Amino acid sequence: MLKILRTSIAHSIKKWCDHLFSTAANPALLFRALGPFLILVIITIISYLTVDIIYKIAGLTIPARSVSAKSKAFNGRAAQTSGPKPASGYDVIAQRNLFLTTQKAIADKSTKGFISTGEEYTAFDLRGTIAVDDDFGFIVVEEKGRGKQKLYRIGEMVGSAKLVRITRSAAILNSGGRELVMRIEETKDSSHTTRPLRFGSSQTQSGITMSKQEVTENPGDLKSIMSQAVVQPFLNAGVQEGYIIFNIVPGSLYERVGLQNGDIIIEVNGKSFGKAVDLLQLVNLMQSGGNISVNLIRNGKSETINYSFH
Repeated sequence: MLKILRTSIAHSIKKWCDHLFSTAANPALLFRALGPFLILVIITIISYLTVDIIYKIAGLTIPARSVSAKSKAFNGRAAQTSGPKPASGYDVIAQRNLFLTTQKAIADKSTKGFISTGEEYTAFDLRGTIAVDDDFGFIVVEEKGRGKQKLYRIGEMVGSAKLVRITRSAAILNSGGRELVMRIEETKDSSHTTRPLRFGSSQTQSGITMSKQEVTENPGDLKSIMSQAVVQPFLNAGVQEGYIIFNIVPGSLYERVGLQNGDIIIEVNGKSFGKAVDLLQLVNLMQSGGNISVNLIRNGKSETINYSFH
């Protein structure tokens, strides 16, 4: 059986080889057998080359335009920025007096009308201002003829006028479309060439001598002490730097020790004043006698009050 199968396979191989040799010997038969295959190969090669040429042409033309446009735009910007700036480009330095080279900073056009020299609002006297930013701040005013002080925030009505802006030494109000101004008394006729004081630097000092009996208060009753005025944390650039006091009750402990509405207590005996319990400790120090040094901000100026209790 195996012998027959082996003979059949050998016969088939021999027959296939004889056919191949006979086809190779006859070119006509070879072309007829391989013709369709060769035509298919030629069409494939031509298609590939055609597509490749098209992509190369498109790739050369499109980026060339893009690069040309970018180059022109860059050259245009370079031409605009090249060379020195005109002198007017540095006007902001002189306007803000950044290097303190002049006695008077040039008025900035953006603040035109902020501190008006126009009509004065005479119904109240401005006693103090705290200007944190354009949206938050408050003033302490005193109604003429009554001597009573009150605190107002931006947006509130001060008499018949609405408080709209606050600066270090003035308050701007609006009444029926008219812009009114209140200024702290000491700055109304002062020279504007005075250099601004640095916040927190000691500028003036005063001394107060008192008897311990004048500040008699239950040292444990913090609630009673706090009810005699409004005491709130004072924030500077988001950092608490002390406590601000306003709405002081006449005859209260605050008034007896010489504090005024709008005072910001920064330090007591050289230590930061930043906790509510510090107020109680201050009262304890007063009642125990001795000397106490209080650093505070009053009307935008730093002051040091030296107390002596006996």
